[in-house]
Amino acid sequence: MKLSPLDISKQDFAHSLRGYNPAEVRAFLEKVADELAELDAERARLFQQSIKFETQLESYKQMEKALRDGLLAAQKALEGAQESTKRERELMLREAQAEAEQIIYEAKRKVQAAHDELHRLTSQRDAYLKRLRFLLQSQQELIDMLEDQKPLPETDHDQSSG
Repeated sequence: MKLSPLDISKQDFAHSLRGYNPAEVRAFLEKVADELAELDAERARLFQQSIKFETQLESYKQMEKALRDGLLAAQKALEGAQESTKRERELMLREAQAEAEQIIYEAKRKVQAAHDELHRLTSQRDAYLKRLRFLLQSQQELIDMLEDQKPLPETDHDQSSG
């Protein structure tokens, strides 16, 4: 049986001849009842406080879970961003390498075209010089031939005209 402060304060004892002083017993019972009432109130207050703390604890646990989940999500997002950045960097590097190779190819092609043009022009120059030498040589031979010819004697025909 659970005693309440009211049970204690209303408790009566039988009187005996050599018993305790009823006023002292009553005063003590009142004092015990008051303290039990205070303890009951303290217990109720502590119970309410424990409920409040349990509610707060549950709220903190939920916040902790939310923070942990948020942290994990942020960590995954960071890893995803890092991976994406790495892929972008590798793609940009490949594109830059391909562009550099294209530039080098074009430069080599232009150098080869310049060499080919130089060779063609050199061949044309050599051919022109050959023709010029041949022309010069044939003109020299013509001059030599004309110098070696003896003049024709003058004929009467040439004299009568003059």
